Amino acid sequence: MQNKRDLEVWKHFAAMGGTDKNTMIVAVSWLLGLTAGAIGYRLTQPGGLSAAVPVHPVSSVMVSLLGLVLSGLATYVVLLYAGYANRNWAQADMIARKRGWRELLPKGGAGETTPRRGLAWVAWRWAREFDPERKLAPVFRVYALLAIVSSLANLFFLLWSLFPPATPGEPAVRVHRLW
Repeated sequence: MQNKRDLEVWKHFAAMGGTDKNTMIVAVSWLLGLTAGAIGYRLTQPGGLSAAVPVHPVSSVMVSLLGLVLSGLATYVVLLYAGYANRNWAQADMIARKRGWRELLPKGGAGETTPRRGLAWVAWRWAREFDPERKLAPVFRVYALLAIVSSLANLFFLLWSLFPPATPGEPAVRVHRLW
């Protein structure tokens, strides 16, 4: 009877880890999409990056700030849900270890010794089991990297809007008057 109960608890924690991962993918995809929209808006404004000075500095600053906030939120959501998923997967692993269910533990699956090449090797490596107490799953690392890169792009646009590059004959550093 205890064996069946442990299996149900293991299923719960393993499934909740997957649910946390899926929730993160949906939420962060939306946030990164909105952030990409902010970057796209900034790039399609008159002059874009080719202009020495932003044509509409107030809107440029506001859109850059919005993008920066959304990117920061995306990074936070990735790390938050990575923590939730890793805790659930670690609980599932603890139950499997306690019961001796080696096939449910990381590095215990079938096919670990089969040689692979090319993209099959890359896909297998990225999808391999991992220790949730020591590492993030690859999907969390990819989304965190995307959110951080998006934050840096928005920070660049914010700084470029506030401190446009000097044109010949002007001081090297100047603050753009927004109001």
